[in-house]
Amino acid sequence: MILTEKEIFIQQSPEKVFSYLYDLNTMPNYNASVKSVKALDSSGATLPQYEIEINFGFFSLKEKYSITEVKANEYFTAQLKHTGLQFEDRYEIIAKDSGTLLKVKDIMELKGLLVFSEPLVKGNLSSQMWENMLRLKSNLEST
Repeated sequence: MILTEKEIFIQQSPEKVFSYLYDLNTMPNYNASVKSVKALDSSGATLPQYEIEINFGFFSLKEKYSITEVKANEYFTAQLKHTGLQFEDRYEIIAKDSGTLLKVKDIMELKGLLVFSEPLVKGNLSSQMWENMLRLKSNLEST
């Protein structure tokens, strides 16, 4: 299991940060691994689901990414399950001073032969998450 946690201060309201993040169609704008996102028909589902195309460098996939838990303007959790891996992302939005503290937690479990790449993946995920958060901050603060 690989646990990656980062936090960053964004000079925008919690409502704006939450709204931008919760619309997963914005992911390709700040997450370098995400190549495309498409909202799926969620009729009958209580929370949104998306088809997401991700290139991890060592592995590419196109799979369902489902929001599993949400409290508006405070947090949401999303999950992806695939035969080669599964992960869960948690986004926490906290009002602080005149902006927002964003905390992101990613728990990834590699399966099968991918388990052997865990040491390499761990370092890469950490640096990539930080770069993604810096892009996200820049995108939100420039609007």
